[in-house]
Amino acid sequence: MDTKTKELLYLLISERFTFQNTEINTSSLPSSYSKWCSATQDGSYVDVRKDISEALGIS
Repeated sequence: MDTKTKELLYLLISERFTFQNTEINTSSLPSSYSKWCSATQDGSYVDVRKDISEALGIS
């Protein structure tokens, strides 16, 4: 993603979501995004995505 798209994503996340009923620390979003990208590329995200899909009833 380009920089502007990432900034919009971070804004969306910070405005719409909480973490354990507290505001999301926006300064941690870039490193969290980077970790997520690495995990996705390694294939380790597949199981998590499957679990989330099942929890949401999207199989």
